[in-house]
Amino acid sequence: MLPPLYKMENYTKCAEDPSNYYCSAHVRLIVPSTNLNTINIIKNYSLDITKFDRQFIYRTLCVPKMFIKDDFELYSYSSNLVNQEIKSFQLGAKVEDMTCNKTQMEINAFDIICLVVVVLYNMLLILATYKEKTYEKEKGIKYAISRLSFFHTWKLRSKIPNTTDFKNLINMNGGRVFGMLIIILIHIGVAINTSFISEPEIYEDVYHTVVDSILGCLPVLIVLYFFLISSWLLTIQVYNIHEKGQLSLKNVGILIINRYFRLNCTIVVFMILSRTSWTTIIPGPANFYSIIANQKACTENWFPSLFFFVNFYQGAHICNPVTWHVSVDFQLYVINLFLLYIKLKFNFNTIKFCATILTFSMILHGITLQLFNTGPLYLASLRYLEVRSIYHSLPYVVEYMSTSTLWSSSLIGVIFGIIYIKTKNLTIKPNTVLNIIWCSASVGLIYLAIKMGSIKINGTKASLLGCIIRPIFSLGCALGVYGMSHNLGGPIKKLMELKLFVVLSNCLYCVYLVHFASILMINRFSLEPIYFDVWKTFQDYTISVILSFLIGIYFTLAVEEPGNMIQKKILPQINKWEKISKIK
Repeated sequence: MLPPLYKMENYTKCAEDPSNYYCSAHVRLIVPSTNLNTINIIKNYSLDITKFDRQFIYRTLCVPKMFIKDDFELYSYSSNLVNQEIKSFQLGAKVEDMTCNKTQMEINAFDIICLVVVVLYNMLLILATYKEKTYEKEKGIKYAISRLSFFHTWKLRSKIPNTTDFKNLINMNGGRVFGMLIIILIHIGVAINTSFISEPEIYEDVYHTVVDSILGCLPVLIVLYFFLISSWLLTIQVYNIHEKGQLSLKNVGILIINRYFRLNCTIVVFMILSRTSWTTIIPGPANFYSIIANQKACTENWFPSLFFFVNFYQGAHICNPVTWHVSVDFQLYVINLFLLYIKLKFNFNTIKFCATILTFSMILHGITLQLFNTGPLYLASLRYLEVRSIYHSLPYVVEYMSTSTLWSSSLIGVIFGIIYIKTKNLTIKPNTVLNIIWCSASVGLIYLAIKMGSIKINGTKASLLGCIIRPIFSLGCALGVYGMSHNLGGPIKKLMELKLFVVLSNCLYCVYLVHFASILMINRFSLEPIYFDVWKTFQDYTISVILSFLIGIYFTLAVEEPGNMIQKKILPQINKWEKISKIK
């Protein structure tokens, strides 16, 4: 017999003393060598990656303030509490990680200043929205205030460009929205894994059915679509600049500076908010680990987030962990931008240049996997998305977040961007045969990558397999986008090009940044371990999608778009070229 996987101390009783701390403990079980039955039970669990690792248990503990200041005392006191609890199981326990939250929120000067600024700024937004028609006729400060109106920022965001390239590639927006929906789904699993669960066996079955049996490796591959689109659009942008005779090192620098500030404006706001005590009201006693760990990271390790290299850190040390994607995107943006500059400046042969760079990137991918002795792909199975794995795992950083393992997928976007530019005036008359061939090729490659990702091998074979899985997936996605840009796809094309998806796509950056906090918010009032079955998971997913998009749209209009307007006024800009999208 094993002790319960999750157990929570009474939060209400703990909070009666406002000086107490409520702590989440990750505990390693210590099994005597004579207890062969328990050893075998734990070993059987450890071999099944669809189950939680039962070598660990999770507890919330009420810890008096006197033990908080010194880590040794905190861990000793907590280990003693857990050992007393599981004494009847004839097992020992060692607390390996503690995350503590005050039972009563303490407000400091920084919190008050942030609250005042947020309230005043929102009052300014309301004033701007109410007085827009009057103030936009004025000059100076009143006109500037009118530009903050929600009506004005919504108009800017929802405006659909009337250009050939945008019309051809409008299907990208639908793909981005569906990709975001899949990301929210898998992050529901991550959020649950960092929460306290009342019936873990039932949740294990739900997770196995949804992820392992239905989605497979798709949740860890879908992010590649965003890198593909980003580099594709960059390629078109650079070629347009080149055609205008404006491609120079100076303008390359201007592009990088504008990209940096465009991405960073919103992130800085989230970093500041994440450091305040107000963020602790987002989760509840059953799921506060992620928010408190994030608050600590934003206080102690904000520098990597500010300069876009957080993808080299483990999740527990990243301020707003989802921003790893933004860091990689910016790094790949800079790398691909310089590559395109070199290619166009020296007029290299397109096929030879692209083939050489793509081959090099795949070799680099394989070498990275070989050096760290990892598998071909970081799997989305339950074991690998446990709180210990996703927040403290080196393989997660190497296989999933490293620039070297993502570069080849981004280069597929560069290659298809060039192909699109050279063939965008090509007329293809769609018919049933062409649609079947196109759909089979696109879906087939995506399916092949998903199946290849589930192959369990190690060593050199894993490195060789790993370096081709992501490019194959990206190639399948790229064929899908390219085919729809030339009128293939029928009903799929119509679905992807819905105006709703175009508008939502323009708000996805902020939706992505806020979605994990939105997920945690749902269960903030749970004082006991949460019961997750299929229906509960579906409910949480539906609410998370709605909340994420609503809050994301608000931040888009209130923070991101005003930041973009200021950026365009202050920073140097290249002379206008044809803009195909507001998509990042």
